[in-house]
Amino acid sequence: MKTQRVQWTLMVLVLLLSQLSLWTPSFAQGRPDIVWMRGGHAGSVNSVAFSPDGQYLASGSWDGTIKLWRVSDGALVRDYDQETGTGVLSVQFSPNGRFLGYGRADATVVLARNPFCREGDVNGDGCVDDADLLAVLFAFGQSGAGLPEDVNSDGIVDDADLLMVLFNFGSGC
Repeated sequence: MKTQRVQWTLMVLVLLLSQLSLWTPSFAQGRPDIVWMRGGHAGSVNSVAFSPDGQYLASGSWDGTIKLWRVSDGALVRDYDQETGTGVLSVQFSPNGRFLGYGRADATVVLARNPFCREGDVNGDGCVDDADLLAVLFAFGQSGAGLPEDVNSDGIVDDADLLMVLFNFGSGC
């Protein structure tokens, strides 16, 4: 009873404020601040996460899929269903964008490679080129966590990283 009274009071207050033009809710303006909205999952969406570069949005659902959307236009660019089990409860990109982690409904945590991350693209411009090769060469021998030049994420910039850049040289350009 008390909850209904509070809800009723709030509705009356919103109505009065909108009539006085002191505050107009976005739905009343006819132009909400929604950039885009898409359907596509067969179950409820449990989690969304932006990629570190802001270009993609991942959504995880009870339907056992992760959908990857392009932020600029809302286009569905990939359906991901590898080892998603009976449903995806949470999804998150790694800080460097190379991995996608997600939690399944069966209490399993999965770490997968980001399908949009090009191996060897050190500077994140989508192209494995001479700039990436030079970055690895100049950082050669350095060690530590989170180095962008450490392409294979083993904690040291070494010949394995150099080979990954060379093997993928020219991709995405």
